[in-house]
Amino acid sequence: MMGSRVVVPVRDNRGTQTNIISAVNNANGETRKQDPDHLEGTAITKTGTPPLPLSYTTISLPHCPSITITSIRPDHLPPLTRLTTTLLPIKYPESFYTDAVSDPIASTFSRLALYIPDTPRSSSRTSNPIPIPIPIPIGWIRCSLEPYPEATLPPSPSRPIYNQIYIKALCLLAPYRSMGVATALLDSILRQKEVLREHNVQFVFAHVWESNEEALEWYEKRGFSREGGLIEGYYRRLRPRGAWIFRKEIR
Repeated sequence: MMGSRVVVPVRDNRGTQTNIISAVNNANGETRKQDPDHLEGTAITKTGTPPLPLSYTTISLPHCPSITITSIRPDHLPPLTRLTTTLLPIKYPESFYTDAVSDPIASTFSRLALYIPDTPRSSSRTSNPIPIPIPIPIGWIRCSLEPYPEATLPPSPSRPIYNQIYIKALCLLAPYRSMGVATALLDSILRQKEVLREHNVQFVFAHVWESNEEALEWYEKRGFSREGGLIEGYYRRLRPRGAWIFRKEIR
């Protein structure tokens, strides 16, 4: 994934070499053994219903006010799709993007980073109106909510079913890396304390390609722990094909 520096040359599961954000952990929806969007049953809340979408929120980065972390709106989808297609050599289905707006779970646990250019200075020599800067999407985090430990196991006092955030994709344009934007995107999800508590979210996790050393280090520095053994053959077209699960308890 990303962090201070998050780009590493890797080969995607179609064999194309590219500089991708190490946060692209699942590489392709079809490579997952069990995709969260196709589980039988949805993530469980304390009230037995999926979480409601959050109201539209925007947060400016204190150290870089021209960059904001924001909820995703319908008008963000076309540039967001182009951005993802440019950064990641992976063809995601249209629902991967539209659900970030329309699905109450995906929209609650996904965020967009926008760069807002400076407003041009007015000139006394012209009466032309000053153009309003158009925010530019520069990256995003796309997450889903899954039961833990397993959707098929009934809850019990000794083995309760919690929810966990699955980071499906995290990408950022190269000029805006090394600025803490990737960390801010993740933090914007994890700081929703009331939402996490309401829906019994206890963990956040991701799959990371075994050869992506920068990604492995990024997660470790942010309190994630490598869990279990290497999942052999997780990626169909990457070489090597293994993935590690990194998980972090949300306190």
